[in-house]
Amino acid sequence: MKRSQKFIIIPFRSIKGRFHVGEMRPASSEGGAVRIAELMAERFAGAAAFEVHVDEESGEMFSPRLIASFGKLPDLEEAMRDAA
Repeated sequence: MKRSQKFIIIPFRSIKGRFHVGEMRPASSEGGAVRIAELMAERFAGAAAFEVHVDEESGEMFSPRLIASFGKLPDLEEAMRDAA
């Protein structure tokens, strides 16, 4: 099983007091992920940038590490499970 490091951004919408996971976006670097998350938080309730390890064969994500978050966010562990 070959794993690679990836950077992703997850935006969150707030609808009637409940958070909904938006479309996950990739970034090419940690700094890029932070910048994108900050910009996305202006259009969404909030956004979080993560570093994850991805199984190249299955696409499954492992070991998420929060890099930065902006705005209002739900419980991030739960959100990562929902986004995967």
